Order: sequence, then C-alpha cells, then structure tokens
Amino acid sequence: MKLVNKALALAVLGTSGFANASMIDVGGVTWDPSYVRPASPPFVSEETDLVQKISFNQWFVDSANAGTIDTANAISPAAVAAGDELQAVGTMTYFNGLTDPEAFPGPVGFCIGCEVTFRFTGLLADGLGGFTTAVGGAFVEFFVETAGDVDQLYTGTGTPWLTLEVDEITFNADDSTAGNEYNGGNLQLALSAVGGPAASNFDTNTIANGAGGFSDIFYNADAIFDVLNGNNFAAGTGDLVGDTIPEPGSVAVLGLGLLTLAGIRRRKQK
Repeated sequence: MKLVNKALALAVLGTSGFANASMIDVGGVTWDPSYVRPASPPFVSEETDLVQKISFNQWFVDSANAGTIDTANAISPAAVAAGDELQAVGTMTYFNGLTDPEAFPGPVGFCIGCEVTFRFTGLLADGLGGFTTAVGGAFVEFFVETAGDVDQLYTGTGTPWLTLEVDEITFNADDSTAGNEYNGGNLQLALSAVGGPAASNFDTNTIANGAGGFSDIFYNADAIFDVLNGNNFAAGTGDLVGDTIPEPGSVAVLGLGLLTLAGIRRRKQK
C-alpha cells in the first residue's frame, strides 16, 4: 500500500508540474506557456496563452523586386498593380505579459540583452484590392538579434528563430475606391509554424482556416499610408494570438505521470 501511495504521489507531482508549466526559453526568448490573456484593454477577451504585439513599417515594391527587402525599392501605394509585393519589417514589443526591455526600459522582459525583429515577404497584390501569395508562399520570419544589432531595427541577422507561413488572407481596405485600395486597411492572416528552433512550440493546429484546415496563429494588423504627402511607407501595429506548447521536458514529465498511474491501476486489478 505504501508503494502504491508513493507512486501515486510521484504521478501527481508529475502532472501538477505540467499544469503549472515553467517559463520556456528558446534562443534567449522567454515566455510563460500557461499565460492567461487579460480580459481588459488592450485585449478584448480572455484567451490563453499566446499574445504577441508588434510594431512595423511597411511598403510596396514592384514585381521585379519582390522577395528582396530593400526600402530603396518602395513604390507609391497608388501605383500598385497585380504582382507587386507588400513588405514589412519591425520588432516584437510584447510577449505574454512581458515587454521588450530595449523599447520599454524595465527589469523584466522576454528577451534580455536581445530583441526580436521580423520581416514579412511573399504577399502579392492581386490588382483588385486584395492579396494572394507568391509561388513559394508568403512568410513572417522572426529573428533574435543581439549585441550591436539591439537597436530596434530589423537587420535579419542569422537564421530565423521562427518562420510562419501564410495559410489564409483577409484584407479590408480603408478606401475601396478603385485605385485607392492599397492605401491602407486591416490585414488578417492565418499562419502556420514551419521553421526555426521555436516552431515546435507554436505548431498547435488550433485555429480553423477557410481552406478547411488548421493554422497555429492568427495575425491582425492595421496600417495607413500618408498618400496625401506622397509617403511610400506606413507605420503600424499588430497582434498575434494563438497557443503554445510547453517545452518537451514538461510533456515528458506528464507522460511519465500518466504511465505511472496506468501501472498502479493494472497492479490493483491483479
């Protein structure tokens, strides 16, 4: 009986450790996989357990320059035609209750001594006020930048920390008048984690998309170009919400606990 009680205690400890999963650290980026989204502003409803906020600059380039991030190639949003690409670069400013300490000075942040930047490529104008993806797909790629790169600017140093592929696109133009559709609006994307060391923590398939499949993250952003002053760049902010998976060690502990409980049950049946 004592043996059974001891095993049961170990199993309970294993499962409770999973229920209160510890902070995850992937490549210097730290977050709580059991984070509970606040119900008060700036968030509109309670949701677990992935909430990221980003700030960015975006612009269009013509089809000949698609795929290459270079602000020198920016064109007027009023001149956008089918095949021209929307590009964006920016930084992550918030992750599950923690802020970027470089942008918002403070003792606690999700990337101490580093920053998370991103680039966005592969989203092509369809010429009708909407978007489609490039032949190879459209991607949001996040990078962890350190040392001299920590300056709130994207440099794309190294390999992506997380690569998200666009599964579905919804764009609501601020002005749907012909010729003005790409001057700004609201962009929503269903994204799937497809690469980078953090991909296994985001590959949850918890968001249903219009194609009948499942994605991992929902992206929502707004941006408006200052077309009256001939500005080819638009600043904006966005949110990414979804779910994350605890690090493999926590999952293994849960599995061990469940196996222990199964063993106890079989022993009792004998």
